Amino acid sequence: MTGCEVREVREQLGLNKSQWALILNVTYQTIHRWEAENTRSEPTGTARAVLAAIKVALDEGVPVDRVRARLAMGIGTLIHTALTEATQWAKHTSRRKTD
Repeated sequence: MTGCEVREVREQLGLNKSQWALILNVTYQTIHRWEAENTRSEPTGTARAVLAAIKVALDEGVPVDRVRARLAMGIGTLIHTALTEATQWAKHTSRRKTD
């Protein structure tokens, strides 16, 4: 995930860098470094997995307020729920298109 994508997801969720750092369990400086356009630094490990799960949910059309609500539940629950909801949301929207 690129720095631009990290910033895009953060902005979609309406979070500042400090809030984002707390959720991803990294420092403010790490978020700043990831989002800087002149660096090759990017998320790894758990932060990368969490970001990917959130991005999948948002890309599949899960409403931002649902994703934000899941952030309050904790990281493990977030990953599981985001991926499950993204799958269910995609099925739901594809059914609506065929009706």
